[in-house]
Amino acid sequence: MDPAKVFALGVFSGLILGKCQRGDLRGVPLELILARLADLEARVEDRFENSLVQLISRMEELERNVMVSCSANVVINAPILPHYSDYISKLPALCRGGKWTVIQRRLDGSENFFRNWAEYKRGFGDIRGEFWMGLEFLYRTIRAERHELLVVLEDFAGTLVHACYDDFHIGSEADSYTLEMLGEYCDTAGDSLRDHLGMPFSTRDKDSSGEANDCASRHRGAWWFNASKYCIASHLNGEYSKTAKVAEEMGLNWYEFRGDFYSLKSCEMMIRRVDS
Repeated sequence: MDPAKVFALGVFSGLILGKCQRGDLRGVPLELILARLADLEARVEDRFENSLVQLISRMEELERNVMVSCSANVVINAPILPHYSDYISKLPALCRGGKWTVIQRRLDGSENFFRNWAEYKRGFGDIRGEFWMGLEFLYRTIRAERHELLVVLEDFAGTLVHACYDDFHIGSEADSYTLEMLGEYCDTAGDSLRDHLGMPFSTRDKDSSGEANDCASRHRGAWWFNASKYCIASHLNGEYSKTAKVAEEMGLNWYEFRGDFYSLKSCEMMIRRVDS
């Protein structure tokens, strides 16, 4: 028997038999005692296996939902179950130099970003490729401390530009993860996110842009769509295009970089805690 089960059986049996006086067992056939112990062993084994199943289920849930902040300088050197070693090996893909935590990546269209509210809240995708980290993770990460946002964009000619915001903050789910703060803008991409400041996040099944706009469905994605009839000055969660030229404001769009009719080849969004 597994050593852990033997230990658990010993403790459990000791508790049961320890309640009896020595004289209580006089005259009790050995077969009956052994049968009782076998019954206790079976119960302990069942409880152990049930607990193990629950533990594995919980760990799988954590695997789907927990994310590591690069700013925390986490070093994973504890023993890891074989089932999770592959997952742990993927974590560096989330991080970039300078303690940045990547929260979104688009690069080849391998992931569907036209998803519902629950999926955008929870997060989805493959952290080795395209993914969205999750609105709840993002909110919980940045709510207590000041963070900056860096957006990296690439066009189909291979040109890379950046947009940074030094005080990025969103609201809770109760506030529809509203884009509450951006701070000062810097860098080379142009400021195409400020038009979305103060706007709640919208998805195809929870669109806060208004029935007349229906921005999430029109643009086949999810974003902090603004209240204008055009919906966007930027949209990095739209439908991926293999070519640059698209219909107006479709695809991965950042107006100040390439205008309305251009979909970007790739993009990344990342956050970093601002040290005081």
